[in-house]
Amino acid sequence: MKYLFVIIGIIGLILMSIFSLTQYNNYFPAIKDLEKYPEKYDGVLTEQYGKIEEIREDGFILALGNEKIFVKSANVRKPIYGTVSVVGIFHKEGFIELKDIHYFDYNTTKYVISIIGLIIFLVIFFKEWKITSRGFKYARLD
Repeated sequence: MKYLFVIIGIIGLILMSIFSLTQYNNYFPAIKDLEKYPEKYDGVLTEQYGKIEEIREDGFILALGNEKIFVKSANVRKPIYGTVSVVGIFHKEGFIELKDIHYFDYNTTKYVISIIGLIIFLVIFFKEWKITSRGFKYARLD
């Protein structure tokens, strides 16, 4: 029975890899792809995710790590401790014309609260259980 689960897992992994390889070009290109092949992606609808680095009169700079791109838009705001998701048309001149924007306010705060919750859970868990060579053992029996 154990080997059946291993075989099913390996077959599933192979099928997901094949799906990923065949469907890769059907997804939105990354910022580095847009900058590397601007003629190829001219006029293509794209979705990008990142932080608003700088707001200007005619748009803003969207940054994800070291990759940055200009997004032409009006009336945008910086998210409150978070990030944005931008949908727009890429132009070969090197900018995205904004069609839709979604603000993820307090996105980074959610991660901090989750880490605090994980630490509290682990403290409580290891007060009740201890790790032995044979697995977990109820700590209050000792």
